[in-house]
Amino acid sequence: MSELKFIPNSIEEETIIIEKTQENIEFFNKYNIIFTLPQKQIQEEYDIKKYNDFILCLRKWWTKNDDEFINKLLVFFNKPKKTDFLVKISNYGVLGSYSDKQNTITINCYIKEIDFDPVRIIKHEIIHILVQPYIETYSISHEKKESIVNTILEALKD
Repeated sequence: MSELKFIPNSIEEETIIIEKTQENIEFFNKYNIIFTLPQKQIQEEYDIKKYNDFILCLRKWWTKNDDEFINKLLVFFNKPKKTDFLVKISNYGVLGSYSDKQNTITINCYIKEIDFDPVRIIKHEIIHILVQPYIETYSISHEKKESIVNTILEALKD
C-alpha cells in the first residue's frame, strides 16, 4: 500500500524555493501562476510551529478526502502499489510543485486563495509526477500538460 508522508521544509529548503521562484517569475507571470516570496529575511519569518500545525490539518483533510486516490492512480499508470510520496510544506513559491525524480510534492501553506484545496493540490501534483515521463518523451507544452493532469484528476474523482 502506498504512503503519503508530510514534513516541513527546513530554512535551507525554503531558501532554495525562494531562489527558484525568483528565477521563474517571468514564467509564473506569463501563466498567471500565484506565488509568494518572503516579506522579510527568511530567518525572521520561519515558524516551524506554523508548518507543523498546517501538517496536522493536512493529514486530517487527506484522511477524510483521499478516497483511495493514490491506489487508483497507481493502477491507472500501472505502477507498483508500494509507491510512496513525500509532501513538503513550504511558506514560499507556487501553490504546489513536484519533483518526479524524488516523488516529492511541495505545497505552499501561505497562499490562502478562495479555492485553496490542499488535498486537490496534492492529487494534482501526484498526477504530474506520474505523467512527467510522457510529457518529456512527447515534448508536451505546459498548457497541454496542465490539461492532461486536470483531465486525469477529474476522471479519477469518483
